Amino acid sequence: MSAAVDEGGWIAIDDEPAAAMPEWARVGLKRRPEVRIGEEGIALVSSRRCSLARWSEVFGVAVLEPSRDADEARAYVLVPRRAPRPPWFEVTLDMLPDDVAREGLQGLARAVRERSQHWGYRSVRVERPRMTADELYARLLAEQAVPGAVEVPIGRGPFERESTWMKGVWAIVASGGGLLMGGYAGAIAGAIFIEALGSAAAIGGLASGAAVGAIGAAALVLKPAKGATGRVLALAPDGCVIGFRERVRALPWSDIMRFQDGYIPETGRPALVVVGSHGDVLGRVDEAWFSKPIELIVAVAEAYRKRASVVAG
Repeated sequence: MSAAVDEGGWIAIDDEPAAAMPEWARVGLKRRPEVRIGEEGIALVSSRRCSLARWSEVFGVAVLEPSRDADEARAYVLVPRRAPRPPWFEVTLDMLPDDVAREGLQGLARAVRERSQHWGYRSVRVERPRMTADELYARLLAEQAVPGAVEVPIGRGPFERESTWMKGVWAIVASGGGLLMGGYAGAIAGAIFIEALGSAAAIGGLASGAAVGAIGAAALVLKPAKGATGRVLALAPDGCVIGFRERVRALPWSDIMRFQDGYIPETGRPALVVVGSHGDVLGRVDEAWFSKPIELIVAVAEAYRKRASVVAG
């Protein structure tokens, strides 16, 4: 198997029939998902469907301990997958091969780091036309494929924990969000409430937002990729597009120093914090807009940023 990345920039074998896998990954397949580690890469396999990432395509690994959202520890092997698939393989202890399971998920993380670092990112450097941040934004809005771009699955937003009555109130408030908050809050709140409540108030809120231009301002988070529910963070080889509370921004990697975890000043809620090249905070995204804990979101964003910088360099 060649070390070069697939032409699309994503892993080539993803959620495919088991027969598509190389021999080392499909011997003795069982119905339940398993992880297979070989010289060529890491595979997530079952007797029906399989996915495979070559070591040159793996750009990180994170292990999260049990939390309010997960009753057991989980490892996330970070790989470029086409949306709406998340940019990781989610792995629990019972999915590991016996020789790796003895060391647990931390043993898996160590094995992944050793093998992926051995291949190095420079082996996947490809020549292709570069895109500006504005071009990237336009292509995502138009639902055009961006080679190598990944999207972090969206959550239901900070309103999800409110009572049904309060959700209705917020949906009505969101109808004026385009005027009050630059469009982002009103538009995305309306979208989330339509899914969560299906209420007339939510639909009315979204329509009113459209009347004041809110939908146009937050089209990225409202217009989902096929099979997805929306997005607030898209990472691509030439930059990223982020749905901040104030507005959606398209940023080249040269404008970003790092991603880190932090808080929303007004509420104290956990957030993804984007730090600019001069050390200034470019914006924050509430953890509730993501379907996974903020530690994982930071790990994905940082690993992708570093990978993109090295491959482009």
